[in-house]
Amino acid sequence: MPVGLVGGLQPDKLARSFKGDLDGMYARVLFAWPADTPYRPLTNEVAEVEPEIVNALSRIIDLTTGEEVDFTPRNISLSSEATEAFERFRQFQHHGKGALDCREREWWAKSPAHVLRVAGTLCYLDWAMVGGAEPKRMSGSEG
Repeated sequence: MPVGLVGGLQPDKLARSFKGDLDGMYARVLFAWPADTPYRPLTNEVAEVEPEIVNALSRIIDLTTGEEVDFTPRNISLSSEATEAFERFRQFQHHGKGALDCREREWWAKSPAHVLRVAGTLCYLDWAMVGGAEPKRMSGSEG
């Protein structure tokens, strides 16, 4: 069963962890290097957590199937517009594989799955902020 993790790793330690066999582990990591945040001086003022964010997180936490389970998988389909956009990405991705080898090619080959996972996550985050019925389909019309 795949497990998604979010966290931070130091680049040099990450590089050392991938030395050795080409076992596909490298391809299962969705890499991101966020930009540095601007400097802000220390303050004793504490910003209140916005109720919209608390409500959105509560919607996500409260998702259940009605059964007593710790993990509730969701299936969400793509609209025809989203399918067309995803197919364009898959074509781009497929044509780019030839320029890569070893670990970079392994990582690139997993990119369609990463894209779908991120899209599904963003779809549920949008639903959690806006409310309404739980999403059953990703429309592909968002930014």
